[in-house]
Amino acid sequence: MNRVSLSIDELIYGFYSEGLFEQAIGLRQTYFEELNDEQFELVLQTSCRSLLSKELLMYDEHNHRFQLTEESSSLIKSVNYSPLSLKLSRFEADGGQGSISIHLSGRKCICHSVIHEGQVHVFEMLSQGEILLKLKEYFSLKDTGNGPDKILELKQEEFEEMLTLAEQEPSNLEAYLCTLSSHNEASIFANAVSYNHGKMNSMLVLGFDDNREPDIGDVLFVICDPVSSWVIKKNEETYEVLSGGGNILSDLAESKIAGLNSLSV
Repeated sequence: MNRVSLSIDELIYGFYSEGLFEQAIGLRQTYFEELNDEQFELVLQTSCRSLLSKELLMYDEHNHRFQLTEESSSLIKSVNYSPLSLKLSRFEADGGQGSISIHLSGRKCICHSVIHEGQVHVFEMLSQGEILLKLKEYFSLKDTGNGPDKILELKQEEFEEMLTLAEQEPSNLEAYLCTLSSHNEASIFANAVSYNHGKMNSMLVLGFDDNREPDIGDVLFVICDPVSSWVIKKNEETYEVLSGGGNILSDLAESKIAGLNSLSV
């Protein structure tokens, strides 16, 4: 099972089947709020037959009930909770925004995307090596072979001014950033920010504490032009602009995966 597509009603059925009622009810209220219990029961019956046809559901004759197969049960559980997730967001060519999540649990990696306005969820099983390729592909990262090099460091107000200039006065952006840094790549980075009209893709590293409460880790913004890529790392009070974006994201993902693997040994 390398790739699975579930309609929203099949996903709800999966959550109910695994006893994840809060998640199931939340999705029902979002997508099927107008249906009463009897009508929604028909939806679940249809989902049951559909999951059977995909061989994601089986009938347990001993307990006289339908249950998810072992693989699909593991999938639903991982989507509900994984010790580590990478949330990737990017601006699309049509001006809209897209996003995917990569859930990591032990040595299992699942790429989760949503299509058709949330009606279909797509799950792709990845090897740990494929995660790095997915990052570079999703962000169109340029791998120049260069290691991280700090171009400049911005305070919050300077970061906001950079975005304002990129959107409203792009011709003044290069001069502004060059007053903040003497690095020879500052002007190239400024042109890349202008090229993207100040729009930045992002990667959020999300973990969970002992109480399974979300714990936000690294927040990284990604800027690319046709030949190079940069990462902006958000610290507590500043933003670091680093060259070699492809290498930075790959190194970060590798370190998180290695840390997760050490806990699962």
